Amino acid sequence: MPKGVEYATADALSDLKAEMQQMASNARKRDDFVKGQITKLEQLTSMLEKDQGYTLNQHQQKMQEQEETVRKLESETAELRQELNSEVAKGQDLKTKAEHLEERVASVQDLAKQNYEVLHQMQSKAQQEQMEELKKARQDLEKHALEAARKDAEEVSTKARKDLDGATSAVRGEMSKGLQDLQASLSESMKQSFEALEQNMKETRRALEAQCDAILQETKQKQEAMEQSLTRKIAQVEEASKQLTEEQVALERSIRQQEEAAIQAQLKKLDEDLKGDCQELRHGVQEGQVQLQHVRREAEDRSAAVLAENRANIELLQGESARLNAFCSGVSGLPTRQVEWRLPEDTLKQLEKVQDREPVDDPSLVGDAQASFFSPPFEAAGTRGMQLELRVHTRRSGPGDEEDSSGNQCSLYLWASAGLQLVFRLFLGTESVVLRHSFDGKSPCGLKRMGSIVEQKSIDGSLKLGIEIHESLVEARAKAFKDEFVL
Repeated sequence: MPKGVEYATADALSDLKAEMQQMASNARKRDDFVKGQITKLEQLTSMLEKDQGYTLNQHQQKMQEQEETVRKLESETAELRQELNSEVAKGQDLKTKAEHLEERVASVQDLAKQNYEVLHQMQSKAQQEQMEELKKARQDLEKHALEAARKDAEEVSTKARKDLDGATSAVRGEMSKGLQDLQASLSESMKQSFEALEQNMKETRRALEAQCDAILQETKQKQEAMEQSLTRKIAQVEEASKQLTEEQVALERSIRQQEEAAIQAQLKKLDEDLKGDCQELRHGVQEGQVQLQHVRREAEDRSAAVLAENRANIELLQGESARLNAFCSGVSGLPTRQVEWRLPEDTLKQLEKVQDREPVDDPSLVGDAQASFFSPPFEAAGTRGMQLELRVHTRRSGPGDEEDSSGNQCSLYLWASAGLQLVFRLFLGTESVVLRHSFDGKSPCGLKRMGSIVEQKSIDGSLKLGIEIHESLVEARAKAFKDEFVL
C-alpha cells in the first residue's frame, strides 16, 4: 500500500513539473514576443531619430553655407574699407609731401638769403684783405725806398716813385676789375639760381596741387562707388538671407510638423499595440497566477499526504531498525564468554589509601565506609550495557559500624539489563564464585568481602577481576511478538 501511494505521488509530481515547465515556456514565449515588439519600437524610434538628424544636418549645412556667404561679404566689405582707408592715407601722404616741399622751398629761400649774406660778407672780407695787403705792400715799398734812398736817394726815390705809382695803378685797376667781375658773376649766378628755384617751386606747386586735386577726386569717386556697391551688396545679401531664412524656417516648420504628426501617429499606434499586449500579458499573468495557485495547493496537499505517509513509514522503519540493532548487538556479543577488568598499580595504590582513610588525589575516592568503582560498559552473551562494580571497604569504620575482623576488604558485583538470566563466575584475582541470577535492571548480583586487594595482586602489581559466563537467557519483547532464546 505505501509503495502504491509513493508511485502515485511521484507521477503527480512529474505531471506538476511538466505543467510548470509548460507554463514557464509560455511565459518565456510571451516575454520574447514583448521583447521583439520593444526592439521593433526601439528600431522605429532610432530610424526616426536618424531621419530627424539627417534633416537637421542638412539645415545646419545650409545655415553654415549662408553664414559663409555672409562672412565672405563681410570680408569683402572689410577689404573695401581697407582700400578706402589706404586711398585716404595716400591723399594724406600727398598732402604731407606737399607741405614738406613747401617747407623745403622755404628752407631753400632761407639758404639763398644766407648765401647772399655770406657773399656780401666775403666781398667785404676780400676788400679788407686787399686793403691790408696794399698796406703791407706800401710798408714794404717804403722800407725798400728808404733803403734805396739811403743808397741812392735821388735815383732810387725817383725810380721807386715811378714803380710805386705804376704798381699801385696796376694793382688798383686789377683789383677793381676782379671785384667787378666777381660781383657781376655772383649777381648773375644768384639771379639765375633764384629764378630757377622760383620756377621749380611754381611748377612743383602746380603739379602737386593738380595731383592732389586728381587724387581727391579719384578717392571721392572710388569711395562713392564703393559705398554704392557695398549698399547694393548688403541689401542683396540681406534680402537673400531673409528669403532663405524665411524659406528654411517655413520648410523646417512644415517638415517638423509632418515628422511630428507621423511620429505621433506611430506612437499612438505603438501605444495602442502596447496597451493591447499589456492587457493580454496581464490577463495571461492573472490566469497563470490562478493556475499556479491551484497547482501549488494541489501540490501542497499531495506533498502533505505523501509526507504524512512517509513519516508513518519512517517511524515503522525506525522501530524495526531499533529492534534489529538490538538483535544485531546481541548477536555480535554472543561469542564473548569472558570479560576481564585489569586495574593498574597506580589505581591500586589510590584504593589502598582509601582503605587506610589517608588523603587521596582523586576526590571521588573519598568515602565513609565504602567506595564503589565501576568498569566501562561491555557486551557479552547477546546483551549489552553490562558493568562490573568493585566496592572497597575501609579498615577503620566510623562510629556505630562493626569492625572488619575477617580481612576481606573488597566486594564484586555485576550489573545487567532487565530480562537477562545468567549462570556466571565472578573472579577477583585468585578468588572466584559461581552464581545464578535473573536481573531486573535495578540491582546488581555479586558477593561481599571476596578478598583483599593486597593479597590478590599479580606479580606486576596490577589486580585482575572479571566474569565468565556459563549460560545465558535473554527475553526480547516487541510491539507485536515476543522472542525467547537460550544460549
